[in-house]
Amino acid sequence: MLIMKTLKRLPALILLSILIIALSCNTKAEAIHTENWGEANNKPVYLYTLTNKNGTQAKLTNYGAILTSLLIPDKDNNFTDVVLGFDNLDQYVADNPCFGATIGRFANRIRNGQFKIDSTTYNIVKNADKHHIHGALEFNRAVWDGSTFTNESGIGVVFKYLSKDGSMGFPGNLDVTVTYTLTNNNDLKIDFEATTDKTTHVNLTHHSYFNLAGTDKLIYDHKIKIDADNITTIDEDIVPTGEMELVKNTDKDLTSYTRIRDHIGKFKNNGYHFCYVFNKDLKEAKKVIEVIEPESGRTMAVTATQPSVQFYSGNAISEKIIGKYGVNYKPHSAFCLETQHLPNTPNLPNFPTTLLKPNETYKEHVIYSFGITSEEASTKPKKKKRPIALENGKFFESDGRKMLYGGKDSIQHFDISNSSLKDGQFHYGIGREKFPALLNPEFITIKQADTIWEDNSRFLLAHSGNDIKAYSVKDLTRHEVVNDVLNGQPIMAVYCILADLGAIYERNYGDTELTFALSGYTYFDNDVWDGLDGFVLWDRETESLWWPLIGKAVSGSLKDVKLLEMDKTNWKDITWKDIKTNYPNAQVLKSNQDFERPTKWTKLEDVTEIKNQFIQNDN
Repeated sequence: MLIMKTLKRLPALILLSILIIALSCNTKAEAIHTENWGEANNKPVYLYTLTNKNGTQAKLTNYGAILTSLLIPDKDNNFTDVVLGFDNLDQYVADNPCFGATIGRFANRIRNGQFKIDSTTYNIVKNADKHHIHGALEFNRAVWDGSTFTNESGIGVVFKYLSKDGSMGFPGNLDVTVTYTLTNNNDLKIDFEATTDKTTHVNLTHHSYFNLAGTDKLIYDHKIKIDADNITTIDEDIVPTGEMELVKNTDKDLTSYTRIRDHIGKFKNNGYHFCYVFNKDLKEAKKVIEVIEPESGRTMAVTATQPSVQFYSGNAISEKIIGKYGVNYKPHSAFCLETQHLPNTPNLPNFPTTLLKPNETYKEHVIYSFGITSEEASTKPKKKKRPIALENGKFFESDGRKMLYGGKDSIQHFDISNSSLKDGQFHYGIGREKFPALLNPEFITIKQADTIWEDNSRFLLAHSGNDIKAYSVKDLTRHEVVNDVLNGQPIMAVYCILADLGAIYERNYGDTELTFALSGYTYFDNDVWDGLDGFVLWDRETESLWWPLIGKAVSGSLKDVKLLEMDKTNWKDITWKDIKTNYPNAQVLKSNQDFERPTKWTKLEDVTEIKNQFIQNDN
């Protein structure tokens, strides 16, 4: 009897064993891999690869104690490298703008490369014109001693380096330890420790260039929040003067989530380059920075013990640099969040001291925590209810062609025989060009416009060379499209009230200038912007339909040709106050202009050249 019961249980036992084995095989294990990466300063250089249980991966090298790569999952669990860097050691040695580096002895700037300790004046290396910056790049050019570890916190690498007395002009033998730890919570923790045999100044930081969308993108759509009411006041050389500047309700205010694109063009150094002073006690470990990248869903939170952060938006990244994966970097390819003590502190006794004395230990840390955003934090507009005035799309057949109804008084309907859109997702409004686009817009001066607009009035602004044009959103709501010319370049300003989205586009396709207008239809797709309704444009030259929410033509002879959004460094969503302050020579779109409804136009027959150059490939 016992034998029979055992035999009956065998299949279940076998299945259970198989299940346990399968689960074991699917569980990822932490891993550390060390490989020889070459030689620098006549010393061997190694590359350390850390992989946690989630598949998150950090690569580090003992050359400069540098983070070379950081693979982080997005909302769909696709892994992307989110830090700039190089594929090989030679580029770090030859051409490295501090990508991923450990910076010391003193991060940021020291005025005139000079400071006093007691009665002794120390002259240190001047490597930023007449000033000192980033320890004269000593630490990120040194070969450190490296060793890996595994403990209850995670896996990591410990780097050690001795900066000798007098190095770069600093006093004291400085013994430095930098520990990188990758946790299974997708945290990258960096601990800094240092001791000295002479009183000296110490201020260490980590200098990764981050882009949560991936290093082949620009940073404009990231949203950032920094818990700091003040920045250090700086002079024209970006050196602190010793004073503080309140940022509340200014363009530099990041106390609530702010899209980088919204203000990056308003500063003279081509973007953010400010030291934000945290609202926290000295040495307190506190979450002080949060970043969201809406498209990928990636987030980064920064917890730090140091009192400030230098937020740098990659303003001067050279376009000559070819980074990992063959990506050609450019300004605003990434941003830095360099947590640190306040710059120029050795010359500013009112700032918290950076002095380190013998028998003391310098200890600071920063934690970069990565995650996925919640739906509520998304920057995408929420889907709006369809206005009652909108009906379902209207279609009919004519001479074997499928047509989209243009309106009861329309001189033209739209041939959508080759449309890639679905009939049931069109919404008919009030007919073609009932909100007619401007063709020859008129402008007034800032002085004239200031009698009309409030400081908080919203505008789209485009600039090229000395030509600056401003289009109020209120006027764009009336016209929806303004065909214009900026510095000799045909452009259009576009705003969709349903989606609450605006942009500036180029209208030149090779040698052909297109003229755009409103079709009278909107379209939605639940897989695009959460089903948001967005207007459908058409161009007079080919009578193709275009849907801006996917950025291309969706029917007609130009189907799949992309809309050419103007470079985002040349246009912005801005307030009237900002325009008056920063663009006093701007021309402002005149309000209440007459509608223009052409009844005849020349149709372009041959579009081969346009399609060859500007087709939008989705593969």
